[in-house]
Amino acid sequence: MNEDLLKEADFFGDIVIVPFVDSYDLVVLKTIAICDYAARVVPAKYVMKCDDDTFVRLDSVMAEVKKISDGRSFYLGNMNYFHRPLREGKWAVSYEEWPIEEYPPYADGAGYIVSSDIANFVASEMEKGRLNVSSVSTYYLHFMTHFASNSRRDCAAGANRIGPTPALSNHLL
Repeated sequence: MNEDLLKEADFFGDIVIVPFVDSYDLVVLKTIAICDYAARVVPAKYVMKCDDDTFVRLDSVMAEVKKISDGRSFYLGNMNYFHRPLREGKWAVSYEEWPIEEYPPYADGAGYIVSSDIANFVASEMEKGRLNVSSVSTYYLHFMTHFASNSRRDCAAGANRIGPTPALSNHLL
């Protein structure tokens, strides 16, 4: 671990250091750590995950967030619908990992925002051992967020999932 990074984390208290090596296969653990940190440490209404090479347009992001009624659960991002798992090649996903022929809707990894109740739900489910952390668990995690708000019907109607938006496209968050 970089000594300067540890000093900065200690001084400002705004860097979360997790006990695993950062890799694409473990991205879901980062997402869970973000939700856990938000649930336990930060009293925030919204939790945003974005890549370190993402430029965040806070004005656009907040304009989208403000369109959502207070108290509503939401999962906002550049949504992917009807994506199918690749069964061969570098990004192959086995039937054991994901037996269904289609992924549930999910936001691109560049960035997404969830309401705090969804972050709390994810942290709680992980603590209880109810989240399946597999190589495709990012998709499973997104699937779980739809049930966190008990609003699967609303989500199907598009009430709680928003995307794509100019603020949340590719690396222009």
